[in-house]
Amino acid sequence: MILPSSVPKRKKAEKELFKDTHTIESNEIICKLVKSCGNYLFTAITEQGEEVFVSIPERFRNTFYFAQGGFVICSPLDSKKVKGEIRTVLQKDNIKALINEGRW
Repeated sequence: MILPSSVPKRKKAEKELFKDTHTIESNEIICKLVKSCGNYLFTAITEQGEEVFVSIPERFRNTFYFAQGGFVICSPLDSKKVKGEIRTVLQKDNIKALINEGRW
């Protein structure tokens, strides 16, 4: 059951997670999700082929499903174990646009 107060929060989080256009900051990285390592933690492979842990931000937890093999944009974290936090999920159209712009 979705409570009325949670619907606007979910819609706002959905707009943030599934944007049509993406700007990748210089410190952000594109990762491929490899496997789930718990409730809010994934093993991911970076653009350089490095295997790292990335976490799901609190606002996306228990709201969205993150599939293995999906591509995400991660913001770096200052942590020894977890190296990034998922900021955006990339869809096929977004990946094609990034390739055409030369940012992939």
